[in-house]
Amino acid sequence: MKPLRYCIVIVALVYGALIVYAYAPIPTVAPETLAGPHSHFIPVDGKNIHYTVQGSGPAIVLVHGFGGSTIVWDRLSEYLEPHYSLYALDLPGFGLSDKPVDACYALSSQADIVGAYIRAIGLEQIFLIGHSMGGVIVADVAAQLPDTVMKLVMIEPGFYQGGPPAFLQHLFFPFERAMARLFYTRTGREKSLQASYYDTSRVTPELVDGMLTARRTPGAIAAMEAMTRAHNYEHYGHIAKALKTPSLILWGERGEATPRADIERISRDVSQSQVLFIEQCGHYVQDEQPVRTAQAVLEFFQSHAVNAP
Repeated sequence: MKPLRYCIVIVALVYGALIVYAYAPIPTVAPETLAGPHSHFIPVDGKNIHYTVQGSGPAIVLVHGFGGSTIVWDRLSEYLEPHYSLYALDLPGFGLSDKPVDACYALSSQADIVGAYIRAIGLEQIFLIGHSMGGVIVADVAAQLPDTVMKLVMIEPGFYQGGPPAFLQHLFFPFERAMARLFYTRTGREKSLQASYYDTSRVTPELVDGMLTARRTPGAIAAMEAMTRAHNYEHYGHIAKALKTPSLILWGERGEATPRADIERISRDVSQSQVLFIEQCGHYVQDEQPVRTAQAVLEFFQSHAVNAP
C-alpha cells in the first residue's frame, strides 16, 4: 500500500501546486497608465473601451482577433493613415479595454459592442477591417448596419474554424484558470505567435511585449478563464451568408497549409466578395506584409467616396 500512498501524496502535492500557480496574484495597473499617445477611452454598454485614432479622411474601424489588441494594426496603419482616419479598438476582454469576468464574450456580443462603439463616437459612414475572429465580428456588424458600413476587409476570417481547441471542454478546476494564465506567459505567447507567422523572425520581443500588455490590467486572467469556460464551438456560416456588403477577403499564402476548403466556402457564402492571396505570410497578414496589404485595401476602398467624419 505504501507505493499507492506515495502516489496519492505526490498527486495531491502537484494538484495543490497547480492551484497555487493558477490563482497566484499578478500585479496590475490601471489601463490608462499603459495608454499611448493616440489612445482614448469611451464607455460603451457599461464597459470602458480603449481605442486609438490616427490619420485623417474617411473612417476605417479596425477590429483585432482573439488575444490581440490595437497593436496588430501598427505596421499597416503607417500606410493607411495618410488616406484615412483609423479607429482601432480593443474588444472587451482584450488590450486595455475592460475585462469583466461575468460578461458574455460570444462573437455576437462583441459585434454588438463594435456597433455601439461606432454609434458612440458618431461615425455614420465607415469602412471596416477585421482580422481572424475580428473578421467574423466585422461581418456581423456589416450585416446589422448595412447603411453604415460601405465596404469591409476580412483578413483570414474564422467563419468555419472558430472556437477553442476541443480538449478545453474536458478541463476542470483549476486547469481552466491555469490555461488562462499560461496564455499570458511569455513562452505561451511566443509559441502561439510563431505558429501563426510565416517569417518567425518577425515575432520580436517588442511584439510579444505588446501582446502581453493586457496581462498587466485588472481582470485579464479571470476574463480569459471565462472565455475558456464558455467553450464556444459554433461555426459562423450564417453570418457569411447574411453579408451583402462588398467585401475583400485576404489570406496568407503558405502552401499546403492554406485552408483552401474554407476559402472556397467563404467565396460561395459571401455574395459580394473577392479573395486575394498575399504571398509569404501566415495568419497575421497585415503585420507580415503591410505594404501589400495596404495596397489591396486602398485599391478596394478608394473606389467608394465617403465624407470624412
